[in-house]
Amino acid sequence: MINNLNNYFDYAATTPMHPRVVTAMYDFMKDDNYFSNAQATHMKGVEVNKLIQQKTDDIYNVLGVRSHDLYITSGATESINWVLRSFRKQAQEKPRRILSSRLEHKATTEVLKSLNKIDYIEYIETQSDGATDLNHLELLLKTGADLVSIMHVNNEIGVINDIEKISFLCKEKGVAFHVDASQSVGKLALEVVFKYADFITVSGHKFYGPKGIGGLFVSREHSLTPFMYGGGNYLRPGTIATHQVVGFAEAFSLISELESDANRIKELSFDFREKLKEIDGLTVVADSLAKVPHIMSITIPGVQSKVLQKVVQPYAISLGSSCNSTQEETSQVLRTMGLSDGLAASTFRLSFGLYTEKESLNNFFNLLSLESKKLRLLSKGAPGWCQKGQNA
Repeated sequence: MINNLNNYFDYAATTPMHPRVVTAMYDFMKDDNYFSNAQATHMKGVEVNKLIQQKTDDIYNVLGVRSHDLYITSGATESINWVLRSFRKQAQEKPRRILSSRLEHKATTEVLKSLNKIDYIEYIETQSDGATDLNHLELLLKTGADLVSIMHVNNEIGVINDIEKISFLCKEKGVAFHVDASQSVGKLALEVVFKYADFITVSGHKFYGPKGIGGLFVSREHSLTPFMYGGGNYLRPGTIATHQVVGFAEAFSLISELESDANRIKELSFDFREKLKEIDGLTVVADSLAKVPHIMSITIPGVQSKVLQKVVQPYAISLGSSCNSTQEETSQVLRTMGLSDGLAASTFRLSFGLYTEKESLNNFFNLLSLESKKLRLLSKGAPGWCQKGQNA
């Protein structure tokens, strides 16, 4: 157990670096044989370039695939931007038609907002359980599209999209398919994603690797135009952070261990959900079987999540609203799921990982039960604006 992680329930936001990742990066950075620029033509540069190729091969070997080229990026946000902004096929220089969902991560939805001025962006409807509505997607595809962009696992409610069926609909119409797999690496088998997706984006810090590095896998049937310019590599210029690549590859080597641990988390999550039934009025958003067990968004009407977050410290939980110093914004995912602003403000997210233990979950539940009762008494129950279907 890494110190102080028994109170951490925000693995969907980021994961701690695994000790093996830390050791691999530390040992590498102490070795002065590999500090050179991988693009340098002298011997030291060539050796660094060989090392990067070896680490890339290691990742391919773990995944068991060779159908996609891997481009190292700074993370999933850059990778998603690169795909959505740069991919052109049928459209060439004409406006493109891109289909996506309102339940995507902001790394996708914010890019699509910016593209809406030059491209045609349309949103696929969502089913009551939070999954992509395949009937609506099929309807939209009848008039053609250039790209469909859908996440594998939703980062707020944990819903799993049917990648195989979505891909089948895309292939029928010759439409490229991008999958944001940030939340599924190490949680779900990735064979289906690599079998059916043309573009796959991942982020190292979501599966116990370092922050600041991610990957964009591009099917060899497709290509991208440069996203940035500046010399060196034509498609992705800049001096590659070799120590990050070492940590990234080491994180991928953990996948089998992480997938095995998913069974333990599934049991913990089931037991915890059973306990949650003891709290009056509590609901789990989009609760269905088609979800990963390590992510759940929980609504307790009448209990403000930003207040709850403070009173359950030192437990780290995530809010149903994205707050900063100047404004509070209701989660688009929760709005799309039909929650009012009031209910969204009473929603928080828990996400579990390698260092989540049953004892810490039991202790958290006891505190949650106690503090939610106190907060309800202070607010005298759920006010009118907290009722579903009404907005504040």
